[in-house]
Amino acid sequence: MKIENSLFASEIQRMTRGSGQTGTETTNFSDLLAKAVANEDASDGYQLGCQPLGEATPPQAPDDQTPSAAPPLWSELNGLLDSLDSYAQALGNPTWSLKELEPLAQDLESKADQLEQGLTAGQLGGENNLSGLMQEVLTQARVESIKFRRGDYV
Repeated sequence: MKIENSLFASEIQRMTRGSGQTGTETTNFSDLLAKAVANEDASDGYQLGCQPLGEATPPQAPDDQTPSAAPPLWSELNGLLDSLDSYAQALGNPTWSLKELEPLAQDLESKADQLEQGLTAGQLGGENNLSGLMQEVLTQARVESIKFRRGDYV
């Protein structure tokens, strides 16, 4: 956005000419600010070419874009992401044993199974869904489960 200073510059020139100064002399900003504050009233805005604005109101949302309820799989995806996060934190903690990680791995597998069943049943709904994201999360959960069962972390 380009800001035009021509209106402000013309006001500065008008103020310097009116005060007896020539246009070639330098005017201190603090002097101009003090003059502007001293002459502050409702008509000052009109001298600068400003007009008062009315109350600002936000634009109305179009009627055809009503928010829809989230598909039921989104809560399952959120649960799977939470399980992946818990599993990753526990896996990074060296004090956890594999026996302690087993319930987290089982939870990860069960939530991945639930999400996969929902995806195959077509419960996602909507034209502009994020099924690709769900597939990636599901794949990551399956990979982590296979790594744990295979013994990669022994």
